[in-house]
Amino acid sequence: MTCSLPMLRFGRRYNRRTVGVLERYGYQEIRTPILENTKVFTRGVGEVTDIVEKEMYSFTDSMNGDQLTLRPECTSAVVRAVNEHNLLYGATQRLWYMGDVPSRTSSAWSLPSVPSVGR
Repeated sequence: MTCSLPMLRFGRRYNRRTVGVLERYGYQEIRTPILENTKVFTRGVGEVTDIVEKEMYSFTDSMNGDQLTLRPECTSAVVRAVNEHNLLYGATQRLWYMGDVPSRTSSAWSLPSVPSVGR
């Protein structure tokens, strides 16, 4: 697990400034769950990739038998959310997202990612 230490305040301050700029340019935040159905990642990036083979932690939900995965990356989950909630209906979406990726222990804070999806 990654700790949020006082010396990482620079990263939080940098991210607040970055988010301010993104919002001034019309980008909206999108948040996705840290647990997703495994198919979101295997279908999106393929069954035989480094992400699937080395960076995914998957397990079966004992309550209902669903295959769940701690997100190894955020893009597939964002695409799933955009499609599932018809966010592309009638307009291009300017989105930004930032979130913990449990399989990547090398970074204690992450920069926002900024996709524009649509036509």
